[in-house]
Amino acid sequence: MSLFRSSHALRRCRLHPRPEFRPATSSSSSSSPPPHPLPKVQSFHTTPSSHAQPRRSPAARRAEYDKHYGKQTQRIQATETARPGQPAKRALPYTNEGIFAGRAVGEVDESLQWLDAAGPYCWKQIKVLSPDLDVSESVFMDVCRRLIQTAYTELPSAEAIRKLSLEPEQVWTMGVSLDLEDKTFKYWLTSSCALAGVSPALSLIAMTYLRQAKAMSTPPMRTRILERIETLALRDRDPCAMAVHSKVLAAREQYEDAMTMLDSFLTTIRPEKLQTVDNSNLENLIVPTLWEDYLALKAKVNERGGDSKLSRDELVEMAAVQFQNPQYLPLYAEIMLEKGDHKAYEESMQKAAMTGNKGACEKLANFYYLTSQAQLPRRGDKDFVSGAALGEKTGLFAELYSVAFKGVAPLSRYYRLALEWYELSADMGNASSAIILAMLYRRAGQAEKGAKHLEVPQKALFNRELLVEIQESWDNPDYVPEIPEELLSLTGRSKL
Repeated sequence: MSLFRSSHALRRCRLHPRPEFRPATSSSSSSSPPPHPLPKVQSFHTTPSSHAQPRRSPAARRAEYDKHYGKQTQRIQATETARPGQPAKRALPYTNEGIFAGRAVGEVDESLQWLDAAGPYCWKQIKVLSPDLDVSESVFMDVCRRLIQTAYTELPSAEAIRKLSLEPEQVWTMGVSLDLEDKTFKYWLTSSCALAGVSPALSLIAMTYLRQAKAMSTPPMRTRILERIETLALRDRDPCAMAVHSKVLAAREQYEDAMTMLDSFLTTIRPEKLQTVDNSNLENLIVPTLWEDYLALKAKVNERGGDSKLSRDELVEMAAVQFQNPQYLPLYAEIMLEKGDHKAYEESMQKAAMTGNKGACEKLANFYYLTSQAQLPRRGDKDFVSGAALGEKTGLFAELYSVAFKGVAPLSRYYRLALEWYELSADMGNASSAIILAMLYRRAGQAEKGAKHLEVPQKALFNRELLVEIQESWDNPDYVPEIPEELLSLTGRSKL
């Protein structure tokens, strides 16, 4: 005798991924969420259910999801506290892996109108920045139009990208070239391309997840995205993935492995004159903090008795010379000064000053002033003796003679350079440069012009004792200002 069995030939167990909704900026959660959405499993039955309902159409299921999605969003918004006078930020749904879980929320018609107007320019930009992407303007416009329409009608998925009849990497390059006002389109594009396996998109999603984990003070869990990043880093040696994977390892306190990965990453990258479209966002996320991350990681490894492949000075040189990082140019200049290379100091500090670094402007002015006082060698002066050149003649003929026969610029030229850089530094609000400039003009008999520069340090309350001394002696005809040595510093290292 056998038991009654269902007429169904197959017993199916359907998995329904349950989307996790969370605000993009929320960091108040007290516990770490699971790395993957938990599946809801429908159990087996040997008898037909009396409550069984016919399967609904896709449109009906989508309407129900929209209804649920809206309620969830409203509930999350209700828990947020808006600043006085500002509207509450709209909450966006993300999974626990940092994947955007909604459709683009703007107006599709406006995005399509923008594409019609700006699309040809975007295509021309791609031809310049990504010449490997060989597509015609008509193909570009068609793919981008279908991409935008899909973003506003479907949830992020790999299939949404693959059905566009191009490689996912090509779709990604086209998509990131579109500067739509609706930022949720970029969220949708990044999530969909990450699910399709595009390396830059995977790295961006991983960075989003790392920020969320850091905000909740939890170590990064093993997620699908981070596993793909690890594979790309270890197997394919993908530079972007290697940089992100080193951050993951560091967040898990695996400092030695993170240091090894970051050392390997630095051997694969080279400064590029031309920035490509598809990696620009990632470069903005990784490169600005790369050197600080390396030095912080180096300190952690040193605490455990290990060391990094690069020394501190070698890293500073790499950042300043190869990558022309404005933050590290002054540091490299100071390293060169310690080694006695005044030419490299001048060049690096000048590059830093040209980026608007007011500290570099002042140090460069000090360098030129001390050179004009024969305390530092002039460029090309192989027989330098401190103070020996102070008695040289001045004037146009003397300057021409110095350049033509001695091969060095006259001291007066360095003095004029010092004045120019002090002027620029003072205009940028450097109080010490303003004081030096006031003293130099007072010494040259231009008391009225020098007095105007004293207004900057007075407002900044800079070195009150020195200011009082200068003001009391200012109208004395025998007063010859002496610049304090502490104002003529050529160094001032940041602690890294």
